[in-house]
Amino acid sequence: MRRRREAKEAKRKQEQLDAKQKILLYKLRKEQEAMLFERSAHVHDDAGEETSLPTPKEDLIERSRIAIEHAKAKRLRLQQMEERKQRQIINTEPEASR
Repeated sequence: MRRRREAKEAKRKQEQLDAKQKILLYKLRKEQEAMLFERSAHVHDDAGEETSLPTPKEDLIERSRIAIEHAKAKRLRLQQMEERKQRQIINTEPEASR
């Protein structure tokens, strides 16, 4: 019964992590859209001037890739923390029953 409750809790926490990741990606996408709009407006203002800046699409793709990598790394760290907690709970159960 306790394991079921722990499994439900772990599933709930995983769902929360998924939701947080979706929110972060949504915010990043909106920020990128705003930057793209800002840059396209800026490009129209400075027509004829060449810059060595990456194209807006390349910049957005790179930032998206980095954000996804960070989100995955954070998720992995949180999962590892949860697994450690679960192992501690399992390891302390025999002591509690003594």
